Amino acid sequence: MKVPHKRRRTVLTVCSSGQIAEAVEYVTRTIRQNSAFVNLSFCDKYGFMKRLNWQIWAGFLLSLIAGLSYPFLFVRWTITREFPWANLVLFAIALVLLFFGLRRAFKPDKSIFAKIFSCLTAAFGVLLLAGLLFMIFVMGSWLPRSLGAPQVGQKAPDFTLTDSNNKPVTLAQLLTEPFNNKPPKGVLLIFYRGYW
Repeated sequence: MKVPHKRRRTVLTVCSSGQIAEAVEYVTRTIRQNSAFVNLSFCDKYGFMKRLNWQIWAGFLLSLIAGLSYPFLFVRWTITREFPWANLVLFAIALVLLFFGLRRAFKPDKSIFAKIFSCLTAAFGVLLLAGLLFMIFVMGSWLPRSLGAPQVGQKAPDFTLTDSNNKPVTLAQLLTEPFNNKPPKGVLLIFYRGYW
């Protein structure tokens, strides 16, 4: 009966960027030899994670994504184009993160540079939200009304268009041709903004 080899456990603590390459090389060599379990942990020797205001950075990035994703992504779908609810949800999360980041930046132990940077970042996020709201709700109302468009209750003017088989179709033809051996009651016109 073969007794399994007892593996030893090795704990590595990495405290600097120069030690990362050494640790990765050691882990690779150990795994190849299959002789040890390796626990790799990172210590925060200089307090970088405590000094880093991750809430302000996350809020800044999320507000940037929320502001730029509407014209490049969410405008493609009707459910997110007509009312930008997805962008507003992203902005709400970003504003909460920016708020907590500002609170953290104004603690007594933070430098003046951190306070100024946090204020500018939060102002940029709010400015992006204001720009999106202005573009959709204010600039959207500046679009001119079509004077030649039929009004509600008015009969649509006759027109001729080509169908998917490149045959001409008129509105009068659609209103007179029987459908399922019955005269049509009306024609539903759908204006599609894309390409078939």
